[in-house]
Amino acid sequence: MLASACGRSPVLLVEYAAGGELDDGGEDDGDAAGPTCEEVDVLFVIDDSPSMGDNQRKLVENYDVFVDGMTSLVESRASVHLGVVTTDAYTHNIAGCQELGDLVVKTGGHGSSESMCGPYAAGGHFISDADDVDTAFKCAAQVGTTGATFEQSMGAAIRAIGGGDHGPSECNAGFVRDGAMLVVVFVTDEDGELDPSVAYEALMEARSWKESGVVMVTLANLPGGDCMLGNHAEVADDLVELTEMFTFGFLAPVCAEDYREVFAQAVDVVADACAR
Repeated sequence: MLASACGRSPVLLVEYAAGGELDDGGEDDGDAAGPTCEEVDVLFVIDDSPSMGDNQRKLVENYDVFVDGMTSLVESRASVHLGVVTTDAYTHNIAGCQELGDLVVKTGGHGSSESMCGPYAAGGHFISDADDVDTAFKCAAQVGTTGATFEQSMGAAIRAIGGGDHGPSECNAGFVRDGAMLVVVFVTDEDGELDPSVAYEALMEARSWKESGVVMVTLANLPGGDCMLGNHAEVADDLVELTEMFTFGFLAPVCAEDYREVFAQAVDVVADACAR
């Protein structure tokens, strides 16, 4: 139903929102090469509101397609960092890391893994290829459904990487690396809470305006899609607009039956960004 770009065949309810040439409107520093995917930092922004139980389950069951794809892209040359944040201040997390955008180390509440997921091998609050990624990610990503119904997905992503007026949180030390490819994955059934242009500027500023170094993957309720609304679920107009601002953006319905095909195609978008 939605056409894909860059010569790909259309895929039902999935859109690759690549925008062609990079915007060189004066902000980019002119480094055409950008990141080479020798390092990839992947941030999962997971909605932990009461309506997200089934979507969290699909994420945990199918995440390996995405993570394995990231690993195959960098092969043995490099490393992958994985971080999980929620769309609110996650009070179940460890003490001192309960603000919006702090990486999840400990889960709690209904529908969660109810576990201490760390400490992680790299010594920080992010998962690396030195961990048992399957065990660690499934633990951290199952954040439960007792979160606030006012989701702050954009703010969580910005704070997690130290964008806008927010310096990097001590809880997130070492997660985002200079020169690494940044992949942000939104999984939510509501819209973003900020003006998309404001969120874009904050995210780009945090990445030194290297647009080829950022990939946006958004699983949400797409305009004109078939996902059921109500019970706090809404069309993600602003998140879609934010995603489409990036040269490498990928949109898919959060209500997809499973996420395996979705994540497989998202890996293709990251591969395109790596080859840029």
